[in-house]
Amino acid sequence: MLSELSLLIQDHFDITPDPAAALRDSELTSLDMIELAVRIEDRFGVRITEEAYAQCETLEDLAGYIEQHASAG
Repeated sequence: MLSELSLLIQDHFDITPDPAAALRDSELTSLDMIELAVRIEDRFGVRITEEAYAQCETLEDLAGYIEQHASAG
């Protein structure tokens, strides 16, 4: 999941994310984060809320959240 999420970010935002770096310190703007949430929902069927972003400090955390909620749904 982490590699798929990293590729999604690379393909759509033209940056190479550091999986262990804080999302808030990434090159993604707040609008990019909204667009990423839409792309995650389209691709993986998982809705990312503001609360989920707040809980997911890193890309690794976000990948784990997607895995957990994709299997639950």
